[in-house]
Amino acid sequence: MKRITIFLFISFTYATVINIPADYYTIQEGIDISTDGDTVLVQPNTYYENINFNGHNITVGSMFIMTGDSNYISQTVIDGNQNGSVVNFDSAEDNTAILNGFIIQNGSGNENYLGTSYGGGIRCNSSDPKLMNLKIINNTADYGGGISCNFSDPILINIHISNNSAVAGGGGMENYSSNPSLNDITISYNTAVEYGGGMANDFASPILINCIFHNNTSLENVGGGVSNYTTSSPILINCTFYNNSAVIGGGLWNGGATSTVTNCIFWADTPDEFFGNISNVSYSNIQGGYEGFGNIESDPLFLDPDNDDFHLGYDSPCIDVGDPNSPLDPDGTITDMGAYYFDQNGDCPVQGDVSGDGNLDVIDIVQTVDCILNNSDDCFCADLDSNGTIDVLDIVMMVDLILGSN
Repeated sequence: MKRITIFLFISFTYATVINIPADYYTIQEGIDISTDGDTVLVQPNTYYENINFNGHNITVGSMFIMTGDSNYISQTVIDGNQNGSVVNFDSAEDNTAILNGFIIQNGSGNENYLGTSYGGGIRCNSSDPKLMNLKIINNTADYGGGISCNFSDPILINIHISNNSAVAGGGGMENYSSNPSLNDITISYNTAVEYGGGMANDFASPILINCIFHNNTSLENVGGGVSNYTTSSPILINCTFYNNSAVIGGGLWNGGATSTVTNCIFWADTPDEFFGNISNVSYSNIQGGYEGFGNIESDPLFLDPDNDDFHLGYDSPCIDVGDPNSPLDPDGTITDMGAYYFDQNGDCPVQGDVSGDGNLDVIDIVQTVDCILNNSDDCFCADLDSNGTIDVLDIVMMVDLILGSN
């Protein structure tokens, strides 16, 4: 067995890197031998085990944490083999307990004394870990097919929670008496029989920033995207909801709960976008319309929603119309609505595609003429000769591009 010891000069403490499988064959063996501050570094492979941090405030990570190469996430799999929750945090771990860079799959949840299972992929019970750069897929439980949080306030960053299912509630994620923080999370193609196809909250008030809920389903009841029960009050900022479905409350359902929605897009959810008391909706694009300051109702013009691409097209009405008091987008402009901002300092993915629909056609010519006549703002890709002026020469070049692409 080899243990790599790293001396941290700043804190004058020792941290150990435990390599799996070089030092120990299983991830759990590495966790068991670790002490707070250590790192269990896992090489690419599929590990058929169910792990428990057992109160160790350590980092368990794939080679992604060393290289930043996202390919290591897909290559490093923890498979629960339908033998309970894949990953457990149930010993008061704090946010220095970190899980980073894995696929978490095929979990079936841990059962309580009543035989009810929670947290197919990840179960947090009275613990506050940090979960980062994960794909949580193909897990199931009675509550929280992907993740279950009970009396826990975890931090979630850059996670895909997809194709999970719950017999009762929270196909993607279930929160009870918990206030998790979610940033850059995609919750998609999850199902629940009763409520919260994507997420179910009960006595829970998560904060969701730059999150996407799409194609989630509550099969027999409420909250295709999100359901909120008793005194829950989630805050949603720059989130996108699309094509979620339920019997009632396709996008978001509130029962005895309230929600605050800012800079969000709710579109194509069935049978409705909202149901129940949504206390404050502002600067958001809501299909069917919704009362509130700065709200609009207009096709968001996503680039390719049929293929799960919810970036905004160049002529999206959601650009630069978010809350002007919100932080500026990274390109220095007023915040956009939805989970993805449109980078106005970037290059055109398709030269001449003024409409932003991925095609070069007569629509682009029409919009370029409008740019010339009306000096429109939606002309990001019309200046084909890059001379700073949109004129007839740009139209000639666009015609050549269209003819050359046919």
